[in-house]
Amino acid sequence: MPSLVCEERFLDTLVQISSLITAGEERGKTFSTVLSCGLEVLDAEAVFLIAFEGGTIARYAKRRQEGNAEGPMEKYEHAGDRGIVRWVIMEGRPVIIPKMSEEPRFEEEVDTLPGLTGRGCICAPLRAREAVLGVLIAVNKLGGGSFTEADLSVLSVLAN
Repeated sequence: MPSLVCEERFLDTLVQISSLITAGEERGKTFSTVLSCGLEVLDAEAVFLIAFEGGTIARYAKRRQEGNAEGPMEKYEHAGDRGIVRWVIMEGRPVIIPKMSEEPRFEEEVDTLPGLTGRGCICAPLRAREAVLGVLIAVNKLGGGSFTEADLSVLSVLAN
């Protein structure tokens, strides 16, 4: 996708997310918009979000399907508080993991999705004001490339 088109799509999505939040829309609709934008703008194989919901932790995800089409939103119970996800929540900082298999904090059950082999990822804390409410994660740059600092900045903006 050309850079200008990508930037326009990103800005349009931020306006849409802001409108959804202001209108008090349900979290699922807002999360779906965030995940769709992440897939498109970051050229990721999958994007998922870990969110605290009352006393539980949920994982919402979107991934590419055959022909690079966007799949439907998936929802899972989150497997626990460990891995890269836990580190991002505890530290409150975004991180780039170029090779997940070589990362000592990596926990496959927590840091990827069922049926997805994680090569590289970027993670950013999901914030509302100063509180960390979860984590936004993009996994596997399409075409086998690596995520960049610019990608991490985009993910961080989406997570806030």
